[in-house]
Amino acid sequence: MRLAEILIIYFSFGLPLWVYYVLNNHRRLNVSSLIGKSIFVLLFWFLWAGSVLKQVMRDTRAVSVNEKKLLLLRNQIHCLLSSYCIAGMIDKPKNSVASLLKLRQVVDRYIDLTISKQESLKWGIGGELMRISSHPNPEIGSRCLRRRNHLRIKTRQNQATQDMLTLLKNTTCDMRILELILQIARELHDYETIKALDKIVQLSTARRSKQQRTANEQKIVAK
Repeated sequence: MRLAEILIIYFSFGLPLWVYYVLNNHRRLNVSSLIGKSIFVLLFWFLWAGSVLKQVMRDTRAVSVNEKKLLLLRNQIHCLLSSYCIAGMIDKPKNSVASLLKLRQVVDRYIDLTISKQESLKWGIGGELMRISSHPNPEIGSRCLRRRNHLRIKTRQNQATQDMLTLLKNTTCDMRILELILQIARELHDYETIKALDKIVQLSTARRSKQQRTANEQKIVAK
């Protein structure tokens, strides 16, 4: 078999995955990131397919969420953000308070949609609906309906996650807020978000260290 034939066979498997990746990510990624990552998917499709399969197995696996601990973490974030908002009304601009209120709303949306996404594959209402509607194959119809609902919730959850991560990147947050959100992601077993939050925590720590060094240098110069 010639090299050209091997390449044709190889990319015939990768091309559908490349199309799937582009269609699912063209709205949330900028052009340069989309081009770079989509080329990687096309060239090393087997690696990307493995990661997707691993994620699907995680999504379909029964995951136990500690609802009491999750509620406690949510309340802690609410109290912390509320105290910052009260302080912000006194000595900070209004846009700072607005950012904190928006962050609270986005975090709540992220939690609710992530829980809904995990539970959507276990919903059993589809079979009864298919039987009532006289579907020729209620079991297949139920699976299709459940999968469709799961994909719709997953899309909304992905958007909520991106909104939260973008807001955290563009807002100077207290480390306690970042740590609480990271704990929430761990309780939800949201591994991709945990990785992204770890990077934000590292960047925030580095930024604060740089600001502290600059402040110390200015004090030395002033003396």
